[in-house]
Amino acid sequence: MSENNYEALLGCGFDPKEALERFMNNQALLEKFLGKFLEDPTYSALCGAMERSDSTEAFRCVHTIKGVAGNLALHGLYDAACRLTETLRGAQSMEQANLRGAGAAFDALCKQYTDTCDAIKSCIER
Repeated sequence: MSENNYEALLGCGFDPKEALERFMNNQALLEKFLGKFLEDPTYSALCGAMERSDSTEAFRCVHTIKGVAGNLALHGLYDAACRLTETLRGAQSMEQANLRGAGAAFDALCKQYTDTCDAIKSCIER
């Protein structure tokens, strides 16, 4: 993946300079970790937790996504994960989290996650 192939990811808030710095300017290593991101089961676990109204598990999952997105300089996904994290933080129930906007934040995260994964796939396949 060359820097020219980052175009799709740039639209998702990806910062290639920051990401490469985190990976010691090793482009192959960055690409490897972007590929591993696509295989990570945390998003699926988040969806399941939201479906079950398990605010504790949803918080754990989205917090993990936030950390990984931050480390990969995927700022669009990171920002969406931050918003959902804060709606879930300290919520005693999903009802309480939804009053804080968890539903809308989850929908926004889902769109950003899908867009980001599609962009990663298009970059890696080149």
